[in-house]
Amino acid sequence: MGVRGSGGAARGGAAGGGASVASHVLAFLDLTVSVFTELTRMSEFHMRFIASGRYSMASGEEVLIVTSARYRAAMNEDARLVAWVRGHVQGVGFRWFTRARALELGGLSGFALNLADGRVQVVAEGARERCEELLDWLRGDDTPGRVDGVTEIWDTPRGGYDGFAIR
Repeated sequence: MGVRGSGGAARGGAAGGGASVASHVLAFLDLTVSVFTELTRMSEFHMRFIASGRYSMASGEEVLIVTSARYRAAMNEDARLVAWVRGHVQGVGFRWFTRARALELGGLSGFALNLADGRVQVVAEGARERCEELLDWLRGDDTPGRVDGVTEIWDTPRGGYDGFAIR
Protein backbone atom coordinates (compact mmCIF):
# COMPACT_ATOMS: atom_id res chain seq x y z
CA MET A 1 0.00 0.00 0.00
CA GLY A 2 1.46 3.36 -0.97
CA VAL A 3 1.51 6.62 0.89
CA ARG A 4 0.41 9.74 -0.92
CA GLY A 5 2.52 12.84 -0.53
CA SER A 6 1.57 16.41 -1.34
CA GLY A 7 2.42 15.83 -4.99
CA GLY A 8 -0.38 13.27 -5.23
CA ALA A 9 1.79 10.45 -6.65
CA ALA A 10 1.74 7.15 -4.81
CA ARG A 11 5.06 6.18 -3.30
CA GLY A 12 6.26 2.93 -1.85
CA GLY A 13 4.51 -0.38 -2.45
CA ALA A 14 5.63 -3.88 -3.24
CA ALA A 15 6.38 -3.44 -6.93
CA GLY A 16 9.97 -3.94 -7.91
CA GLY A 17 10.94 -5.79 -4.74
CA GLY A 18 9.57 -3.26 -2.26
CA ALA A 19 10.49 0.23 -1.26
CA SER A 20 13.52 1.18 0.73
CA VAL A 21 13.25 2.47 4.27
CA ALA A 22 14.47 5.85 3.03
CA SER A 23 11.58 6.14 0.54
CA HIS A 24 9.08 5.33 3.29
CA VAL A 25 10.63 7.96 5.53
CA LEU A 26 10.56 10.55 2.73
CA ALA A 27 6.93 9.72 1.94
CA PHE A 28 6.04 10.03 5.63
CA LEU A 29 7.85 13.36 5.93
CA ASP A 30 6.17 14.67 2.77
CA LEU A 31 2.74 13.74 4.11
CA THR A 32 3.59 15.17 7.54
CA VAL A 33 4.56 18.53 6.01
CA SER A 34 1.33 18.55 3.97
CA VAL A 35 -0.79 17.82 7.05
CA PHE A 36 1.09 20.37 9.18
CA THR A 37 0.72 23.05 6.51
CA GLU A 38 -3.01 22.46 6.28
CA LEU A 39 -3.54 22.29 10.05
CA THR A 40 -1.67 25.54 10.68
CA ARG A 41 -4.33 27.29 8.61
CA MET A 42 -6.97 26.25 11.14
CA SER A 43 -7.93 28.15 14.24
CA GLU A 44 -7.43 26.74 17.72
CA PHE A 45 -11.22 26.37 17.92
CA HIS A 46 -11.25 23.97 14.98
CA MET A 47 -8.19 22.11 16.23
CA ARG A 48 -10.14 20.97 19.31
CA PHE A 49 -12.53 19.05 17.10
CA ILE A 50 -9.85 17.19 15.16
CA ALA A 51 -7.50 16.64 18.08
CA SER A 52 -7.73 12.92 17.48
CA GLY A 53 -9.44 10.86 14.87
CA ARG A 54 -9.68 10.99 11.09
CA TYR A 55 -9.23 14.22 9.16
CA SER A 56 -9.80 14.74 5.45
CA MET A 57 -7.34 17.17 3.89
CA ALA A 58 -8.31 19.61 1.14
CA SER A 59 -6.43 17.37 -1.31
CA GLY A 60 -8.91 14.58 -0.53
CA GLU A 61 -6.42 12.49 1.40
CA GLU A 62 -7.56 11.17 4.75
CA VAL A 63 -5.12 11.08 7.62
CA LEU A 64 -5.35 9.74 11.14
CA ILE A 65 -4.34 12.21 13.81
CA VAL A 66 -3.36 10.88 17.21
CA THR A 67 -2.74 13.35 19.97
CA SER A 68 0.10 12.99 22.40
CA ALA A 69 -0.44 11.93 25.98
CA ARG A 70 0.79 15.39 27.00
CA TYR A 71 -1.95 17.10 24.93
CA ARG A 72 -4.65 14.81 26.32
CA ALA A 73 -3.38 15.45 29.86
CA ALA A 74 -3.47 19.21 29.26
CA MET A 75 -7.09 18.94 28.13
CA ASN A 76 -7.95 17.13 31.37
CA GLU A 77 -6.09 19.54 33.64
CA ASP A 78 -8.19 21.62 35.96
CA ALA A 79 -8.82 25.16 34.81
CA ARG A 80 -10.71 28.29 35.82
CA LEU A 81 -13.04 29.86 33.28
CA VAL A 82 -14.37 33.36 33.83
CA ALA A 83 -16.92 34.38 31.20
CA TRP A 84 -18.96 37.54 30.75
CA VAL A 85 -22.13 37.00 28.74
CA ARG A 86 -23.67 40.00 26.93
CA GLY A 87 -27.18 40.32 25.55
CA HIS A 88 -30.64 39.88 27.01
CA VAL A 89 -29.49 37.48 29.73
CA GLN A 90 -31.06 38.84 32.92
CA GLY A 91 -34.61 38.11 34.00
CA VAL A 92 -34.87 35.08 31.69
CA GLY A 93 -33.54 32.27 33.91
CA PHE A 94 -30.05 32.43 32.43
CA ARG A 95 -28.24 31.86 35.75
CA TRP A 96 -30.53 28.96 36.68
CA PHE A 97 -30.01 27.22 33.32
CA THR A 98 -26.25 27.88 33.51
CA ARG A 99 -26.12 26.20 36.91
CA ALA A 100 -28.21 23.29 35.60
CA ARG A 101 -25.87 22.86 32.61
CA ALA A 102 -22.77 22.97 34.85
CA LEU A 103 -24.26 20.31 37.14
CA GLU A 104 -25.25 18.22 34.11
CA LEU A 105 -21.67 18.34 32.78
CA GLY A 106 -20.42 17.30 36.21
CA GLY A 107 -17.21 18.09 38.04
CA LEU A 108 -17.63 21.87 37.84
CA SER A 109 -17.84 24.31 40.72
CA GLY A 110 -18.34 28.05 40.66
CA PHE A 111 -21.20 30.48 40.19
CA ALA A 112 -23.33 32.61 37.87
CA LEU A 113 -23.88 36.25 38.86
CA ASN A 114 -25.96 39.12 37.45
CA LEU A 115 -23.85 42.26 36.96
CA ALA A 116 -25.17 45.82 37.23
CA ASP A 117 -24.44 46.52 33.54
CA GLY A 118 -26.80 43.75 32.34
CA ARG A 119 -24.21 41.04 31.75
CA VAL A 120 -23.96 37.70 33.54
CA GLN A 121 -20.60 36.62 34.91
CA VAL A 122 -19.93 32.89 34.98
CA VAL A 123 -17.03 31.41 36.93
CA ALA A 124 -16.41 27.68 36.51
CA GLU A 125 -13.59 25.52 37.80
CA GLY A 126 -12.93 21.90 36.96
CA ALA A 127 -11.57 19.82 34.10
CA ARG A 128 -10.67 22.13 31.21
CA GLU A 129 -12.68 20.00 28.80
CA ARG A 130 -15.83 20.45 30.95
CA CYS A 131 -15.21 24.20 31.20
CA GLU A 132 -14.92 24.37 27.40
CA GLU A 133 -18.19 22.47 27.04
CA LEU A 134 -19.88 25.00 29.33
CA LEU A 135 -18.36 27.85 27.31
CA ASP A 136 -19.62 26.29 24.07
CA TRP A 137 -23.10 26.08 25.62
CA LEU A 138 -22.92 29.73 26.74
CA ARG A 139 -22.14 30.71 23.13
CA GLY A 140 -24.74 28.37 21.62
CA ASP A 141 -28.38 28.80 20.67
CA ASP A 142 -29.73 26.66 23.51
CA THR A 143 -29.47 29.35 26.22
CA PRO A 144 -32.44 31.31 27.52
CA GLY A 145 -32.75 34.92 26.42
CA ARG A 146 -30.43 36.23 23.71
CA VAL A 147 -26.65 36.02 23.82
CA ASP A 148 -24.91 38.74 21.81
CA GLY A 149 -21.39 37.75 22.82
CA VAL A 150 -19.20 36.02 25.37
CA THR A 151 -15.79 37.17 26.57
CA GLU A 152 -13.69 34.68 28.51
CA ILE A 153 -10.39 34.42 30.31
CA TRP A 154 -8.63 31.28 31.50
CA ASP A 155 -6.64 30.90 34.69
CA THR A 156 -5.54 28.29 37.20
CA PRO A 157 -8.23 27.22 39.68
CA ARG A 158 -8.42 29.08 42.97
CA GLY A 159 -10.82 26.71 44.71
CA GLY A 160 -13.12 27.63 47.55
CA TYR A 161 -16.43 26.89 45.76
CA ASP A 162 -18.91 24.39 47.13
CA GLY A 163 -20.84 23.20 44.09
CA PHE A 164 -22.20 25.61 41.50
CA ALA A 165 -24.16 28.54 42.90
CA ILE A 166 -26.49 31.26 41.66
CA ARG A 167 -25.46 34.59 43.15
